[in-house]
Amino acid sequence: MPTSEPYQKRILHGIILGSDGQKMSKSKGNAINPDEMVEKFGADTLRAYIMFIGPYDQESAWNNAGIMGVHRFLKRVWANFTKIKNAQDTDVLLVKLNQTIQNVTEDLENFQMNTVISKLMELNNTIEKETLVSPDSFKIFLQLLYPACPHIASELWKMIDDKTNIENATWPKVNEKYLIANEIEIAVSINGKTRQIIKVKSDATQNEIEEIAKNNVKIAELIKSKNVQKIIYITGRILNFVI
Repeated sequence: MPTSEPYQKRILHGIILGSDGQKMSKSKGNAINPDEMVEKFGADTLRAYIMFIGPYDQESAWNNAGIMGVHRFLKRVWANFTKIKNAQDTDVLLVKLNQTIQNVTEDLENFQMNTVISKLMELNNTIEKETLVSPDSFKIFLQLLYPACPHIASELWKMIDDKTNIENATWPKVNEKYLIANEIEIAVSINGKTRQIIKVKSDATQNEIEEIAKNNVKIAELIKSKNVQKIIYITGRILNFVI
């Protein structure tokens, strides 16, 4: 519809408060100098932290531990560059990668900036657990990171592919095949205390999961000669043996 405004929707941003929860003011001594933060942590860290600090349209209090956490995250992203190799990615990584493409795309469109950063952190955690990561998958990760941290994303992209520019790359599309995990992790507990984590097929039945748990060496030893009074299963999460 034609409109007199230069945009279809206006989203009012929240205020970043001082670490004391009050509006920043020189007189209160709680103001943060962004130039000092950039000099200490870099522009990408400050940019990502402002996105991460809280919902875009709500007040959020500055936290020095928070910006340091984001800085550590970006250092871990840089460290994961060493994992790049021309190799086949695991299904675990491909599932997480495609879930992140879908979620980050939706969050960006809805201005949910804080959850964009948290989901990128989760994907980075998955990459850390991998032995090797293909260049193509890491480049997709960098594209998702680019809106928040353009400098580090561009630099790492060039280190992988010096013939193209990240800003001209087509936004990644979801591969529907990998939106549903083939395997899930189930916490196996005994009397409410987690004793082991097992992997099962995502469509495994409770009986199948019970058998896998009972055949696990550690669990088998713990319940051997014990009277299992009840088995409680929380779908897709926990299997608890009550003895």
